Formats: sequence, structure tokens, C-alpha cells
Amino acid sequence: MNDLIASFSQQLSEALSIGKNASLHTDNFVPKNVIISGMGGSGIGGTIIQNFATRRVNIPVITNKSYHLPAFADSHSLVIISSYSGNTEETLSALQEAVQMKCRIVCITSGGTIGQQAQEQGLDTIIVPGGMQPRACLGYSLVQLLFVLAGYGLIDYQFEAELEASIQLLDTEEDQIKKQAESLANWMKDLIPVLYVGESLQGVAVRWCQQINENGKSLCWHNQIPEMNHNEIEGWEARRNDMAVLMIRSEEDEQLVQRRIDIVEKLIRDKTDQVRQIQALGSTYLERALYLIHLGDWLSWYLSQAKQVNPNQVKMIDFLKSALSE
Repeated sequence: MNDLIASFSQQLSEALSIGKNASLHTDNFVPKNVIISGMGGSGIGGTIIQNFATRRVNIPVITNKSYHLPAFADSHSLVIISSYSGNTEETLSALQEAVQMKCRIVCITSGGTIGQQAQEQGLDTIIVPGGMQPRACLGYSLVQLLFVLAGYGLIDYQFEAELEASIQLLDTEEDQIKKQAESLANWMKDLIPVLYVGESLQGVAVRWCQQINENGKSLCWHNQIPEMNHNEIEGWEARRNDMAVLMIRSEEDEQLVQRRIDIVEKLIRDKTDQVRQIQALGSTYLERALYLIHLGDWLSWYLSQAKQVNPNQVKMIDFLKSALSE
């Protein structure tokens, strides 16, 4: 797992090459909405792209983490099926519904049943390298999502330059990222991680939680500001020191949100000594998001080492899948 995390910038570079060489038959199709369907490590790219698209795409872009597509899906919908293995049960069901609803479909996969069905039905498919843990292949799927949006004219290709800059940033900051991640892991190994972010980074916080869950074998939760200002903040009425609170900051957040984060951090510091602030680096959304994703991935690996657990094994997930197949 540490080798896969270390190769993240290389994966992004390879994903750029794959996307540039992908062939999409857009046929001047103009979607009225975009539905990105995927689960877990294959689906988190969709959540991040949904955040990215919020202020950049003038039609709804949503994620679907379910067996079923939303009822509004129809022949005017662009459905992106994202399953690294190509065998994800829920995503296979969503693909079948997308075909029945006559949606425009693009599949992103390494093969499996989805790859086979896409080939049989003549669906546009972007094939990514297989044989790895899906959660370690976020770079492949996230970049292809951007190419699909650009291919359908929903964003321009400026993202390619932003990705190149992101790769350079990660390579430059790699040693410092690992040092910070190890320090955070040693601090939080016996605590419950609580992540607070501005609304633009909600997908990044989900990624951190997923990696802490799967690699670090730890429970974790997150919430976003301003939403948590209207509910969860009251949960900090009593003082406690069993949680590791991470305030994840980015210049992407507007001033009103940054002001709220300042106040929330002060309130929480009055209730616990276990608070750290994380600042995203970079000058664009993609740079900041990918920087934080890489930091979170390394944090999850160092947490697994601090807790002496195997980050590669997912025994609970494997048991669930086995039980469902019976």
C-alpha cells in the first residue's frame, strides 16, 4: 500500500495519458444532467468531481452510491459508470438501469463484468490498469471523469494544466507531506478522528474517512461548515479529549466560510486540547484537493503502522461480500 501511495503523482501522469487517448462518441449530445455512479474507492472520485463542478458546470452533476439511478434519469442524462474492478454489485445494477432508461453512458473500469457488458452493448469505455486495490487507484478514475466532462463540453481542458501543476506540487512536497502525515498519525492513533472542512472540500473529507477506515482500521467522522454550525456544534457542549479534531483549511473556501471555520476552531479548542489545523497547498481547486488527498492517504498508512494493523487487508468487507453471495 505504501508503494501505491508513493506512486500517486505517477498515477496521475499516466491517467492524463489515458484520458488524452480515450475516444468518446459524443455525437453532439447535450446532457441535461450528469450522474456519476460508483461505490467506495471507485465512487469517491465522483464526490470530489461533484464538488469541483458545483461552480463550474451549469447543469446538475451528482453522485449515485446506490443500486438504483434517480427517477429523473432519462435519455437526456449522461451516466458515468465508475467501477475499478468492473464487478461492483451496486454499480452493475445502476448500469443496467441506465441502459433501460436509454441514458448516454460512459464506463470507467479495468474490465470485469462492466467492461464485458460495455463492449457487448457498444458503450464508450475508458480502460484503466487493473490488479490493484480500488482505493489506491483514485487518480485513474478521477482524471477520467474530468476528461468525460470536457469531452461533452461541460468544462474546458484547462484542467490538464492544473493536473500537471498538481503533479509537480506533489513531487516537490512529498517529503514534507510524509513527515506531516506521520506526525498526525502518531498523535491520533489512540483517538477518534473528527474532520471539519468547508463545503468545497466535502469530498476530500470523505476520502480521508474512507482511507482511515480501510487502511487505518479506525472509525472516523466528518462534517462540513457551514452545515455543522446548525447542529453538530452543540455536541461540543461538554469537554472531552478522546477525539482528534482536524480543521482542514483551503483558500478555495469563501471568506464567509473561512470566518465560520475560525470561530468553530476557537470554540472547539475551548473544549478539547486535541485540535490540529491542516492547510491545503496549491493555487487551484485540483491542486489543493489532490494535495490534501495525498496527505490523507499517507496519514492512513502511517496510522496503520502506528496501530500495527495490515492496511492491505479488508476482512470485514470481504466477509460481507462473501455473505451476500451465498
